[in-house]
Amino acid sequence: VDRGLLGEVLDAMETLLRVLKSTCIESQNSIPDIVVWLVVGGERVAYHRLPVADYLWSEREEERGELFGTSHSLFLKFPHAGPKNAANLVVPGQLQLQVRFGDATSRPLWPSTCSGEVAVVAEFYENQRYIPLKGWSTALLPGDPPAFSDIRCKKELLRGNAKAGYGWQWKSDWYISPDLGGSDYADVGRDVVVEETWEHGRYYPLAGWGGVMKTDPPEWSDIDGEEDRARDSIVLKSGWEWTSEWEVDLNRGCDSEGWEYAVLNSDTFHAVQKKTDLFRRRRWMRERRRVADDVRNDSFGGGDGGGGGSLSKKPASLYGSVASILSGVKQVSDASADFGWSYGTSWGGRHHSRNKKMDTIRRRRWHREKVPLAEERREAAQKAAAIVEEETAQVASSSKLLGDAAPRSATLALRAAKRASDAVSLRSRASSHDALHASQGDLAPLVGGGGGGATDGTD
Repeated sequence: VDRGLLGEVLDAMETLLRVLKSTCIESQNSIPDIVVWLVVGGERVAYHRLPVADYLWSEREEERGELFGTSHSLFLKFPHAGPKNAANLVVPGQLQLQVRFGDATSRPLWPSTCSGEVAVVAEFYENQRYIPLKGWSTALLPGDPPAFSDIRCKKELLRGNAKAGYGWQWKSDWYISPDLGGSDYADVGRDVVVEETWEHGRYYPLAGWGGVMKTDPPEWSDIDGEEDRARDSIVLKSGWEWTSEWEVDLNRGCDSEGWEYAVLNSDTFHAVQKKTDLFRRRRWMRERRRVADDVRNDSFGGGDGGGGGSLSKKPASLYGSVASILSGVKQVSDASADFGWSYGTSWGGRHHSRNKKMDTIRRRRWHREKVPLAEERREAAQKAAAIVEEETAQVASSSKLLGDAAPRSATLALRAAKRASDAVSLRSRASSHDALHASQGDLAPLVGGGGGGATDGTD
């Protein structure tokens, strides 16, 4: 064997291997990768690079990018972050997105996705504090946030000062929009829910394990130990059915009977009992399932001050789909309605929808929807078209009485309606704010004087 020839063949094969490896790993030679930038104040602050091969479309599923059209999360990073740079330890942002990349002509072949409606809302929070002998009041303490503030309780917001913004128009009035993060709203959009309650016990020297003391949480309570939650007091909600009996949860860090132990009820629990442990608890659970034929016309719940009956006239259920809630919850706009509150002990802490004994603060969210002015212009054009049809019908009905003068009156009426419609169309090409008011201004004379124009022509 010629060693020189063999060496040349090996060198050629290694070169070919390097080319193949670089082509498989890096697709930049043909299609650039996708770079997502976070821009703040006109400057690029953070980014994430998406390999285009993961999102590339192909009619053959085995050749299609594995992340094509799938929802996933990614973390942004700073442009100059490195192993020895402190900026590498900070995550500037997180995104959840769907990406599809392919030829525009192949878009009709892409798998269909669920379509949704985007609602743009303005919001503020109403804050109140409980004062003994007086009840809930907007007379807050010096360290409390403003009576009407943003979600962080930092900035004062008054709904009377809210503006839709340039290019936007208010679509609705202010309405109460309950925060669906409370415990009463845990089964929103779900067909299977696990009810739970916690059993507590205390260790007494010489007597062993027994009932709890007055300073301890109730013998049966929620996970926070605040609400008395005996198993017999948990009533099945309307539209649901039990699918199991009460049983101890053993699929967690606990002993063979489901108990976990701690020195005090506020300490961290562990599965193995120690000599110093004086408190224990275990979790009981029971599953319920939504009835298939449920009409989902339940009303909102909310404990004390929940105002459950205020929404019972609406067929949308709080325990139904999220879409039905978002479309049906905006019906309580009266500020005096005791509804939609979430309660807690501190402004920055955890809030819940039921008023408990230790709660000293409460807050609720207000929303107001707004839409781009383009939609308002389309509505104005539709109104103009409806007026044209109405004028045409009036002229046609009067032709039987007016005789020969009817054709001339009809022509005048149609011309007047057409001029109004053309005015709406022309003004819609102007600035967004001016177009809305101009088109609405042209509709008013047409409604009030359209019939008069036809009568004058007849005279």
